[in-house]
Amino acid sequence: MTNMTILVIKSKRREICKQKKAQLMPPTPSNDRETRILDAALDLALHYGIDKTTVSDIAREAGIAKGTIYLHHDSKDDLFEAVMWREIWEYVDAMLEYLESDTEIWSFVGMYRHTLKIIDGNPLMQAMIRNDERILGNFMQRRGLAMGAFKRPFQAQLLQMMQEAGAIRQDIDLEVAAYLMTMLNYGFIITPTHIPPEQRPPIEATIEGIGDMLDHYLTPPDGGNQQAAREIMAAITRQMRDHMQKQTADTDKEQQNGSDPNT
Repeated sequence: MTNMTILVIKSKRREICKQKKAQLMPPTPSNDRETRILDAALDLALHYGIDKTTVSDIAREAGIAKGTIYLHHDSKDDLFEAVMWREIWEYVDAMLEYLESDTEIWSFVGMYRHTLKIIDGNPLMQAMIRNDERILGNFMQRRGLAMGAFKRPFQAQLLQMMQEAGAIRQDIDLEVAAYLMTMLNYGFIITPTHIPPEQRPPIEATIEGIGDMLDHYLTPPDGGNQQAAREIMAAITRQMRDHMQKQTADTDKEQQNGSDPNT
């Protein structure tokens, strides 16, 4: 089981369960209002930070009364946790769509490129990965959310599975490879905060360059068994999604029975 799966299993917060349940239901005025609340909270957090954002600010940005927010979320922290889990859901859904697409020529390195593209378009995910104190404050510690799985998505365990499937070279040191990929992950997110925009190459070229380096380093001369690797990654991602959906159903059942899933 990967760290990503463990991360999903560990979280039993009821607000994300409410949020996902809302996403699975047909659009209603209530669901639309929830989306406006989450969108407003996200925009304000990215601009001012979670600690400096109040429920009143979110209500004003969403165009609703402050009390209405408490019909959806018990506290500001519950609300922001729902925002974060919405981003995680979108990440998982995007990865699964990519893995299940029949039109893509799939490879393990290609998947890594695709992951970088998804993360590049998700500023909150970037903040969670680098533990951005300006945006997050001490929210992650306060809520007990461990985002290490997103910081280290290509550890030796996953690379070993790819090696056994024949998708990457047999002669590489997996521990070194995992460490190098972790460095690339951090560097991709953190380096732009230290280099002025006018001195950076286009993000598309950067992602392609990283992919080309990894292609030379990881891919076997004959291309390897990429279909087997694709099936493994799809199975892992489906497992993550299924665990999240099961949590939603189990927590909703516990709430209907009058018990608190956080106890």
